[in-house]
Amino acid sequence: MEKEREQRDSESFQVLDKIEDSIKGDADLEVAYDDVKRSIRNYHRRLEIQKERARSGERLGAKETTELDDLRKISHDALIDRLNILSRLSAKKGIEPNWRKSWGPIGSQAEREAITAWVEAVMPALDMEKEQSE
Repeated sequence: MEKEREQRDSESFQVLDKIEDSIKGDADLEVAYDDVKRSIRNYHRRLEIQKERARSGERLGAKETTELDDLRKISHDALIDRLNILSRLSAKKGIEPNWRKSWGPIGSQAEREAITAWVEAVMPALDMEKEQSE
């Protein structure tokens, strides 16, 4: 795991490393972080479904398109909620959640877009982590 971390030099992985470093040894934060990882995976699945539909050229009706987009937005909002919970819990425990500001002004469209890019960048590492733990 440490060797993999040495290879993580992108900004996305630096944020992931900051989160992981800040939660070590605290059971409550580790549970909250597990919730974040589940939300990342769920949101990433929604992104992949939309991308696959676009690549396949499959035509969807307006209702189906709206439903898919709504599900993606809901999963994105859920992820942001989980990040906010982890951030607040960290602060409550005296751990400054500096990583939370990495995506830009909290609540902004720029932050939402940065979180999406972050999810896409770190998802392969989370998949590898999950495979190794199984």
